[in-house]
Amino acid sequence: MEKTDAGNRLLIRFLLVLGVTFAVFLFWRGVIASAQGRERGGNGEKRYESVLIMPGDSFSSIVGKYKEKGYFSSNDFKEEMMHINNLNSEIVHTGEYVILPYYD
Repeated sequence: MEKTDAGNRLLIRFLLVLGVTFAVFLFWRGVIASAQGRERGGNGEKRYESVLIMPGDSFSSIVGKYKEKGYFSSNDFKEEMMHINNLNSEIVHTGEYVILPYYD
């Protein structure tokens, strides 16, 4: 009888530790996701805008002009812009459209 009680107590302790560990994991996961959201543009909803490249525009000038719509880092904005538009370099041409991410 005592072995069964000891086994039950051990099982309860194990489940309690497992539950607390899982709760801490979920909490930190939310904290990290929230921090990444602020880093990538804050609490607003992510949207996209199509922009026509005009004469005199360059990749850098576009980044400088549109980055303020929610990105804190020009590099983050550049990387996402290149990924969205499937660009392998920072070369853009007049008359082309690029899709730009931003946060509302």
